[in-house]
Amino acid sequence: MRPFLLIIDGSIGVGKTTAAKVIHQRFPRTVFLGLDHTKWFISHFKRDRRNNKIVNEVILVMAREFLLHNINVIVEQAFTNELVEQYQRLGRQCRARVVTIQLTAERSILLSRITVRSKISDPLKRPSLTKSFILRNVRAHAVKPSIGAQVVNTTHLSPLQVVEKIVGCMKKRSRTDH
Repeated sequence: MRPFLLIIDGSIGVGKTTAAKVIHQRFPRTVFLGLDHTKWFISHFKRDRRNNKIVNEVILVMAREFLLHNINVIVEQAFTNELVEQYQRLGRQCRARVVTIQLTAERSILLSRITVRSKISDPLKRPSLTKSFILRNVRAHAVKPSIGAQVVNTTHLSPLQVVEKIVGCMKKRSRTDH
């Protein structure tokens, strides 16, 4: 069976990482890649275009290699349209089943989730996100119809309900593959 490439897009606080972690555990031979995990491999990482570009390039190469070895890949982050398209192209080139999900939630819910999360101490002492960064991220990652994603609104869903919706989209996509 062909491997899958699951692309999970959305703003901060929408539940991308939580959903990806659960799905990662459910499917054998699956790797979970994401900007937020990989960027901390770089000591003294600073959030800027140059460093984000480096990390994105590394993740694309890793995703390609895993897919070529028939290992399923989950990538999650707040993507640009162009980056989503790069992953979709990569999946097609590697003959993977590509499923693109965009998670959304009401702004007030996102902000409350981010507030709760920021109160949890970070054992790695990563730099905290500024309020302006968070608000810019939430605004920048509105629904993107052009990327062909299945949209899942997480506002009133538990994390497990979000996962079930995503898995349902993956199963639906499998039935339409030939």
